[in-house]
Amino acid sequence: MLINKRVGGLVGVLAIAALSPALMAQDPKEGEGKELFSERCHVCHELTTVTVRRGTGQEWREIVDRMISYGAQVSEPEKETIVGYLTNNYGPDGAAAASSAHASVSAPN
Repeated sequence: MLINKRVGGLVGVLAIAALSPALMAQDPKEGEGKELFSERCHVCHELTTVTVRRGTGQEWREIVDRMISYGAQVSEPEKETIVGYLTNNYGPDGAAAASSAHASVSAPN
């Protein structure tokens, strides 16, 4: 009987863990670059694939560069806008990271 309760509890925990990303999924946040992000990124995948993630400016830049290498049609100025949007809205520390991350996105490589 005790084993059944533990198994049932474990199944419940695993189900919640599996659903967590879906429950946290959200529409893209408002901000400069949202429309461009939506147009370019939605071509290949659901936007919630991105909106559940967090990353620094450098991490977002690497991801966008990887998507371009896979064939995403994004110009250099568009890339900078998308990276800025992602950094400002999906940075590791929310608004606090946005101001410092914006500077790293603007800096030349």
